[in-house]
Amino acid sequence: MYIRVLLFLHVLSAIAGFGPTFVFAITGGLMRQVGPNGGPVLLDVNKGIERKLLKPASYVVQPLTGFLLIGALGIHRNWGDNMWLVISLVLYAIALTISLTITSPALKKMIRITKGEEGAPADLPALGKKSAMFGGIQHLLLISIIFLMVVKPGRG
Repeated sequence: MYIRVLLFLHVLSAIAGFGPTFVFAITGGLMRQVGPNGGPVLLDVNKGIERKLLKPASYVVQPLTGFLLIGALGIHRNWGDNMWLVISLVLYAIALTISLTITSPALKKMIRITKGEEGAPADLPALGKKSAMFGGIQHLLLISIIFLMVVKPGRG
C-alpha cells in the first residue's frame, strides 16, 4: 500500500505541477496580442502557476516521492538494470537547471519590466523568445521523462 500511495502522489504531482506549464506557450503568444494592458495579467497567471503548482511539485514532491519510490522498490541496489531511471534523473536535473537559471528568472524579469521596475519594454520580445525556446526544451525533456517512466526501455 505504501508504494501505491507514493506512486499516486508522484503521478498526481507530475500532472498537477507540470501539466499547467503547457499553457505558457499559449499565454506567451497571447501576450503579443493583448498589448501593454493585458500582458502583465498573463505574466501574473504564469507566475501563479509557477509558484503554486510547478515549484512545489518539481522542487519538493517529485524528488521526495521519487527517491522514496527508488528506496521502497529497491531500485538503488541495481542501477544498471534501470538505466531508464538514470537517464530520467539526468534529464530532470537538466530541466530543473534550465528552470532555476533561465526560465524562472526570465519570467521574473519580464514582470519587473512590465511594472516599470527594471529594463525597457523593448527588452520583452527577446526575453519572451528566450523563455519560449527554453520552455519548449523543458517540455521536450518532460515528455522524454514521461516516456521513459512509462515504457521503461531495457527493463524485462
